[in-house]
Amino acid sequence: MCYYKLDYYDVSLEILAVYLQAHPDSAIAVNLKACNHFRLYNGRAAEAELKVLSDQGHNLQANDLIRHNMVVFSMGDSALQVLPQLVDFIPEARLNLVIYYLRHEGVQEAFDLIKDLEPSTPQEYILKGMYSSTALLLGPANVVVLPPLPHNSLTLRTRLGRCRQRIGRAGRWFQGAHQNGTAILPGVHVQRRRLQLEPRNLAGPDRQL
Repeated sequence: MCYYKLDYYDVSLEILAVYLQAHPDSAIAVNLKACNHFRLYNGRAAEAELKVLSDQGHNLQANDLIRHNMVVFSMGDSALQVLPQLVDFIPEARLNLVIYYLRHEGVQEAFDLIKDLEPSTPQEYILKGMYSSTALLLGPANVVVLPPLPHNSLTLRTRLGRCRQRIGRAGRWFQGAHQNGTAILPGVHVQRRRLQLEPRNLAGPDRQL
C-alpha cells in the first residue's frame, strides 16, 4: 500500500502478486489490486479484479468499502444511492460526492458538503479552493446567482472588497494543496487529474472485510 500511495502502481502490483499467491482470498489485497488497476488502466479493469471476490463467494454489496469503490470504478453509477450513507466514516466518500455534484451541476449540494471541511489532503485543498472561488457567485441564501451590478459606488466597493477576500482565500487553499504535495501549475492539469473520483484503498482499523 505504501507504493500505491507513492503512485508506484506497478511496484505495488508486483508485491501484491506475491502476497495473493499465499492469501488469494484476502479482500483487502484484492481491493488494493483493483485500485492499482484503476490508476493504471480504467474502471473496467478494476471491476474485473473485484469480480474475483464475487467468484469466491463474497457479497460485494454487504461491504461498504467495496460498494464505495464500485461507485468509483463505474465513474459515479449509483453515487447518490451509495455515497451519502458513507460520508461519515469513509473520508473519500464525502469528496467523491462533492465531485459528483460538481460534475452534475449540483453546486449547492456540493457546497453543503464541503463548506465546513478542514482540508488535510491535496484533493481537499483543491475542492475548498474551488468552493471559495465559486462562492463569489453565491447570493444571500447561498444560492448560486449572478447578481446585478449595483449603482451605488459604496456598495460596489464593498462587493469588490469581498470578492478580493474570497479570491485570496481560494488562492490560499490552492497554495495549501501545493504545499501538501500537489503541483498546482498548470491549473488545467490539476482539474483534469485531481477532480476524479478517489477509490478507498484499505479498510479502516474497525472495518473487517
